[in-house]
Amino acid sequence: MKEDLRKRLDEYHDTNEHEKIVEEIENLSMEEQDDYEVMGKLARALNNLGRYEDGLEVLMEIEAYKEQDRFWHYRVGYSYSGMGDYEKALEYFRKSLEMEPDDVWTLFEIGWNSARLERDREAIEAFEMAYELDENKEPIILKELCHSYEKIEEYQKVVDGLNTVLEKMEEDSSIASQMAYCYIKLKDMEKAEEKLHRAIELGRNDSWVYGQLGWVLGNVGKYQDSETWLRKAIDYEEKNPVRYEDGDEVKVDPWLYGQLGWTLGSVEKFDESLESFEKISEEDRDSWVYGQIGWTLGQLGRNEEELAFLFKALENSEEDPWLYSELGDTYNSLGKTEEALENLEKAKELGRDDIWINSKLGYTYGQTQDKEKALEYLYKAKEMGRDDIWLLSEIAWNLGALGNYEDAVEYLNKAKSLGRDDAWINREMGWNYNQLRDADKALELFKRAEELEEPDEWLYGQIGRAYNLKGDYDGALNYSFKSKDKGGDKNPYLLSQIGQILGNLERHEEAIEYLNQAEKEGRDDTWLYSEIGWNLGCLEKYSESINYFDKVIGMGREDGWIYSQLGWSYEKLNEYEVAIGYYLKAKEHDPTDKWTEYHLALSYEKFGNYEKAIESYKNIIERGEYQGWTHMKLARIYAELGKTQEAKELLDQVPLYLDTTSPEIKKEYEQVETLLSSSQMLFS
Repeated sequence: MKEDLRKRLDEYHDTNEHEKIVEEIENLSMEEQDDYEVMGKLARALNNLGRYEDGLEVLMEIEAYKEQDRFWHYRVGYSYSGMGDYEKALEYFRKSLEMEPDDVWTLFEIGWNSARLERDREAIEAFEMAYELDENKEPIILKELCHSYEKIEEYQKVVDGLNTVLEKMEEDSSIASQMAYCYIKLKDMEKAEEKLHRAIELGRNDSWVYGQLGWVLGNVGKYQDSETWLRKAIDYEEKNPVRYEDGDEVKVDPWLYGQLGWTLGSVEKFDESLESFEKISEEDRDSWVYGQIGWTLGQLGRNEEELAFLFKALENSEEDPWLYSELGDTYNSLGKTEEALENLEKAKELGRDDIWINSKLGYTYGQTQDKEKALEYLYKAKEMGRDDIWLLSEIAWNLGALGNYEDAVEYLNKAKSLGRDDAWINREMGWNYNQLRDADKALELFKRAEELEEPDEWLYGQIGRAYNLKGDYDGALNYSFKSKDKGGDKNPYLLSQIGQILGNLERHEEAIEYLNQAEKEGRDDTWLYSEIGWNLGCLEKYSESINYFDKVIGMGREDGWIYSQLGWSYEKLNEYEVAIGYYLKAKEHDPTDKWTEYHLALSYEKFGNYEKAIESYKNIIERGEYQGWTHMKLARIYAELGKTQEAKELLDQVPLYLDTTSPEIKKEYEQVETLLSSSQMLFS
């Protein structure tokens, strides 16, 4: 390329006179056009004019030079980007970056195109690298980075970034507007209001800024001021109607009527609210409008009309993913989970795959039994950038429902660290700690929940359960009865809890009464019948107790506890051989249980199998369990067998562990002493 031509073309480029570049190159001779640099500048100019397909065509004609020049890849990427093929654009921008890894504007384009594909984390990474490498710290890079932060709901970073932008450039109404939007998302309505006023001061005087200001004021409960600004927005649009080429004009954005309707509805002016919504023409009503009309009709008690409007929304745009999303949300509000899932899944099928839809699907599946599916969607929303109190709480709730209590507590603590300290989170954390049998921590949290809201049946019941876990049965019974008085008198699980506590207080007749009532209210499981059986045994109704334990085994319970209880019942009926069989089964499930081993030894002794009894008693002594009592029992057997020396040695150890002056111990101790004396005389 001739130097004077290069200089002229570059000057046109610097002054944004791209048409002149195209015109001059097209007027060159074929020989002069047959130059890689000339054609590259032509492609660049075409791209800058928005003629991306023409630019790409020129670049493909000089593709042979692509390995020598990173700008070829950059410009191809720019063409594809302009044509909306962001995936293809990224392919070429990345190739350009390989050839010049520290190029600021290639990184910028990678960030920009990644953002278009909603790959917000990748966009942020590229923008951050570009900004770090840029010696001039161009505000445009940071502004785009802030847009990506906004996409992943990092609104504080947006605000911080835009404040840095303002160090290099004057604030304009667009920056003030964006900051206002982010402050809205940060729920800092005071600053949002301030920035909206600032945008107006900087020259933005349109329906958007008035409308947003009205919305903000409505959300902080300043409904009168909200109504004023929304009406101002409506007035602006009535005086500045939008005229289309076909002659039609739109005086007022239907969104404003919708927001005004919402504001009026917030102060229960439902008739006026409905009037505002109805000003939206039929052709301008979308799913949100139909939903709001439906909701307002519902507030007026016109429920059939409410449903009709929701169905009408579906009829009007059945392939709109946003509409299906809203229908799903509305069905959720109506408690119709199956319909909600159907519509949310349809929205997903139609291509919606953002934080909102995954969050909603996670929530809705959480209302079903499919908690794992719920977590799948909630984790996806988290991966996409959502990491707020709601999501963490929802994940925790589903984890708890699946029995992953420790993980649930971890997520609840994260939500608390973000500022959540309402009754729900304290109740939920308390419940999980109850499941983990950490009663002290559970009580601490339940007490906090009690401070935050009027306690209900559930909360009192859980406090009662925590006291039960602590062994404070009086406290447990007190709160359980409070729960019953709050409406839990038909709750089979509360009735079961009361029965268990009464059993722990050795009030077994009352315990059985409540446990039987729980059965009448629909509880039919192994826990209930095991508890009834245990209480019957404590009342020495061993045959009835055995019937319940047999029923439990028939229902599938097989563990050490149930077999040891059967052994104990048969032991009390003097059916020692049967008792031994059940104790041995209990040992198969839990070989280290000292109670089972001790009662197995007693049954062997009473059955006359001293060899086995001695073996079991020795096992207990070796493990350091039931010291004193076991020595005394074994001494008795040795005395009866005439092994006086062994018996005496064991009996001498009893006072080391037991108070032999207490009536119960003294009586048996003296019996063994008498037996030992007789044995010594008999075998001397």
